[in-house]
Amino acid sequence: MRLFRATVVADHACPPGALEHRIAGALWANATAKDLVEHIAVRVGVGRIHIGIFTRCPSDNRAQALVERALRPPGSPPPPRRRLVLRYGRSTRVPQNP
Repeated sequence: MRLFRATVVADHACPPGALEHRIAGALWANATAKDLVEHIAVRVGVGRIHIGIFTRCPSDNRAQALVERALRPPGSPPPPRRRLVLRYGRSTRVPQNP
């Protein structure tokens, strides 16, 4: 299993609370069986939203595409670059319990 990390950076304050559940819900709603998602974690900080996706997929491409699908639904224009920036961290292998 791998942990894929993404951070959404905004130039305005991100409201805590229900936003975490809404983003996690959007990620799960956009996940497909091919994404091999096991768990999703979302944490909201000051001006940042941290996303962690635990997946069995060996490539980061699927997790990155999932984040982009969830945050930028088809047909909607991307937000202005000065308002929202996606930063992707390297995924890390998560050891499995026997």
